[in-house]
Amino acid sequence: MPNPRREIIDDRLLMRLARETDKDALLNWRNNPGVVQFTRTQASISIDAHAHWFKERLRILNLEPIFIFTLDETPIGMTRLDRIESERNGYEVSILVDEQFQNAGVGKLILLRTCEFGKDGLSATFIRAEIHNKNLASIKLFTKLGFVEKSKVDDNFSSYDFSG
Repeated sequence: MPNPRREIIDDRLLMRLARETDKDALLNWRNNPGVVQFTRTQASISIDAHAHWFKERLRILNLEPIFIFTLDETPIGMTRLDRIESERNGYEVSILVDEQFQNAGVGKLILLRTCEFGKDGLSATFIRAEIHNKNLASIKLFTKLGFVEKSKVDDNFSSYDFSG
């Protein structure tokens, strides 16, 4: 698998694999009230639960990468690819953008680059996103990039597949 330890996306935007020092930023982004409302649990994650999850996740970055994106060396967001169907090499993509950088066009760049990495670097046969039906900003972002709604997952979430 290609290892994007430091990949320049444009003059200022950098993509890299997560490392231990990203633990707090990831927890802060995940526990932002604007994010929590669109999660499955609709609850914040404890520091201990996050620390345990993150430690385990760092061990499998080569199979299920977490990417950190920086703008002029400032962390601005993350994406994650979680393997969902090993037989068909499918992945679920997740994205979080720091609220200071939302609606600035970076979400589109980092999501597209992550999907490209999934297809090219991981040989993903499909990439899926499960999006809260009230998260209109995410629905707009994903559909602009070629994700197509496939099915309702439950009363709150729908499944979108990347067709790009």
